[in-house]
Amino acid sequence: MAMSLQDVQLSMIHFIGDNIADLKGNVVWVYKGVSLPKNTPFCTVENVEHTVRRMDKLNEYEENIFSFQIGIYADTHIRLLELLEEVKTNLQQKKVPMHGNSSVYFQVDVTNKTSDIDDENDAIQSHRMYLDAMVSIFNKI
Repeated sequence: MAMSLQDVQLSMIHFIGDNIADLKGNVVWVYKGVSLPKNTPFCTVENVEHTVRRMDKLNEYEENIFSFQIGIYADTHIRLLELLEEVKTNLQQKKVPMHGNSSVYFQVDVTNKTSDIDDENDAIQSHRMYLDAMVSIFNKI
């Protein structure tokens, strides 16, 4: 069964909300025009790239590489670091079940941590960091 970008992203959103108590119900699927919550803590999951590679000469297998940026927003720097580590640990150490099919799992590779502050006077924006995450799915075509 092939997993689509939407399957993987929705599964990650539910997984984060289900495994991190402070983020339950506060994980946002980021797309153009979405409004972010006004209260922290919350988390965002945004697809930033999707690459498809053929894996054999007969074109029978392909690898889908989904890249995501996971934003963590908190009210204090200490809380931000705690949530960041909790999200990172859960994603790296547990298998993520596919939403709607708990017998199918995938692994997430967290590759980087970045900080991007646009406005230091904005309380929500000043306590924000991002995790870069990648999911590789192999499919028979």
